[in-house]
Amino acid sequence: AVRLLEGGGVGEDEREHLKLDSIRGVSTVKTLRRVEKESYNAIRSMQNRAAFKERSSSAWQPVASSQGGHVSGRVRGIAFDAADPKIVYIAAAGGGIWKTDNIDAQPIQWLNLSDRLPTCVFGSIAADPKRPGIIYAGTGESEGDNYIEPAGSGIFKSVDGGLNWVSIAATSLSGVVCSQIIIDPVNTDNIYVASGSSFILKSTDAGASWKKVPGTGSSLSIVIDPVSTNKLYVSGFGTVYRSVDNGDTWVRCTTG
Repeated sequence: AVRLLEGGGVGEDEREHLKLDSIRGVSTVKTLRRVEKESYNAIRSMQNRAAFKERSSSAWQPVASSQGGHVSGRVRGIAFDAADPKIVYIAAAGGGIWKTDNIDAQPIQWLNLSDRLPTCVFGSIAADPKRPGIIYAGTGESEGDNYIEPAGSGIFKSVDGGLNWVSIAATSLSGVVCSQIIIDPVNTDNIYVASGSSFILKSTDAGASWKKVPGTGSSLSIVIDPVSTNKLYVSGFGTVYRSVDNGDTWVRCTTG
C-alpha cells in the first residue's frame, strides 16, 4: 500500500481511492476500470428509466386540466354512463361533480353539476351500469376513520345525468364521508357504500332505503365479484373483510 501511495504505477484518481481505503481500513480496492464500469451502468440505468417514463407518459393524455382558469382538485371517483362510455362523470375532493358528453373531444368540455348542492366535497361517484343517466354521488372525503374538512352532506342521486339531484341518505345515516360506492352489475338495485368507518351501507331498492351493516373495519374500499355478486370485499388499514351473503355479514380474511 505504501509503495502504491508513493506512485507505484497508478493514476491520481486511483491513488486517491487507495488513500481513502487505507484510512477506512478497507481491504478491497476498486480499480479505475471498475469505477468507470459502474458509472457507465448507472448512467445507462438512468437513461433506460427516462426512456421508459417517456414511453409511458406518451400513452396518457390529460382530460381534466385547467378549463377557463378553474380546476377540479383531487379526483376521487370516475364513472361512465350506461348510454355511452364517452359520457364521463368525475367526483372531486374539493371541486364538485363534473361531466363531459364526449371524453374523446378536442378540447374536452366539462360541465359542473353540483353548484346547487350543499357541498362541493365529494369522495365517490357511481353510475348505474344498466340504466342511463342514473348517478350516485357520495359527499365527504375519507381518510380512514378521519375525514378531511369540511364534512360531507350525505349521498345524492340523479336520474337525469346529473342535471338534478335528490338526497337519498343523510349524514345521520351515512356519516360525514363516503369513501366508495359500488353497484351490483347484475341487480343494479343493490348498492353498497364504504363509509370510511367500521360499517358499510347497503340498499336493495336503488337508494330508497338503507341498511347499516357493521363489522367491516375501516371501510375505505369495497369491490364486488362481477360473476358471483353475492361475494364482496372491503379493505381498510391493513385489513380485508369478505362477505358471501350480499354484504349482510362480514368475516376478516387472514389466509387465502
